[in-house]
Amino acid sequence: MSFPVDILRPYYLTGLSNVCDTTNKTFKQWIESEPQILDRYEGASSKFFFYVNDREKLLKSLAFDISRMSIASFESICSISTEAELPRSTAWPLIRSYYAAFFSAHTIMRMFGYSVVQLEKSQSSILSKALQFHENPPTDKINDGLHLICLSNDEPIFSLQKLANGSHEDTWSVIAEVLKTISEKFLIDANPIAIQKKQSLYYQIDELINIIRTYPCNTRSNWLSRMRNEINYQHKHGVWYPHEKSKNFRDKVYSNLMLWSKPPHLSINKKTHYIDKYSQACVYFISMSKELMLDLATRNPENNSFLKSNAIRVLKQAEKVKTNQRENNKNNV
Repeated sequence: MSFPVDILRPYYLTGLSNVCDTTNKTFKQWIESEPQILDRYEGASSKFFFYVNDREKLLKSLAFDISRMSIASFESICSISTEAELPRSTAWPLIRSYYAAFFSAHTIMRMFGYSVVQLEKSQSSILSKALQFHENPPTDKINDGLHLICLSNDEPIFSLQKLANGSHEDTWSVIAEVLKTISEKFLIDANPIAIQKKQSLYYQIDELINIIRTYPCNTRSNWLSRMRNEINYQHKHGVWYPHEKSKNFRDKVYSNLMLWSKPPHLSINKKTHYIDKYSQACVYFISMSKELMLDLATRNPENNSFLKSNAIRVLKQAEKVKTNQRENNKNNV
């Protein structure tokens, strides 16, 4: 494992590494299947806190979500190849790398106890019903829509707070804040890792956050999503035929995307093309999620992590595809 994993490991969600199997239920399905009890409500932040009666079942639902997000990420990134595209084309590789990064962002935040979840009527009605049994029922209600879920390591509770901007914008906003919070913690927390290595990771994460907060996305951290929309729906940036600008970044894009199975690393300077930054940032999220996932699996005391039979199996298949692509490229030179 790379040294960033050693630094980030203390911030995993407590108990997640002990999960050996899942119930094949998402967090949303867990809400429907378990009794929900309101612990308290904070009116100033419009945040609900629900009591967790069986933490193991909740962890298994989050484990299932981590598995399916990881699988989606690896399947999205693994078959990107110059051989599958028109000469000088980068449009679909950039779009696919975005979605792989998006799924990876969901994986990463869940490992640290955060989830961006779209509640539907079947979940919001159950949670809303629980409010009326509290000794001091809040006047605010829980509606359908996107919510931030935070699972506490200190109390048997999870918090729920409404989000307002949409699944992609809010996902990037949340992951930016999660990484910023953790990076500020590991700089000052007691940790046997050398301070130089902690500073190095801090600067890398800071650079990553700066990229996804590129103007005009300074506040919502959704520059990757904005770029993907412009590429996918507006056909901007010269990535589609006639590819008039792709000569400035095409080779770098493909070399970046081939690094997704390596430890995460950014190499940015003042001359780095913005499409190059985009692809590096996408790969950083994918690489980070892969490293954290593999490390989480090794922490299982029974050597039987929930990740072994699904996400890690898919990862190995994806890495094999990438190796075959590399060999084919050598043979075609």
